[in-house]
Amino acid sequence: MQKNIDAFKKYETEVISVFREEEEGVAGLKKMRKTTGAEFHIWDDTKGKSSKAYSQGGKFNTYVIDEEGVIRAVLNGTKTRRPPAAAVLKEVAKLADTSTN
Repeated sequence: MQKNIDAFKKYETEVISVFREEEEGVAGLKKMRKTTGAEFHIWDDTKGKSSKAYSQGGKFNTYVIDEEGVIRAVLNGTKTRRPPAAAVLKEVAKLADTSTN
């Protein structure tokens, strides 16, 4: 996502990652932020309390949510294969197109 942050900004989109790393905890979150140089929000859910509702059965989905909090797209993923940023941007573009028409 970080490599495409300018494209997300073009659509005035906020990128939020929910960090769910039970093994490394907060130290893993800090390591990930440093490694990626993430300029977007990273929320800590290292105990998996909130994200379990959205990531069950080995799924690690990505959600495109509009300004009203309505989920407009769900992109399926797994722990090792997340949806590519291009696919997320495609859904964001669709949402932007519908909001301007």
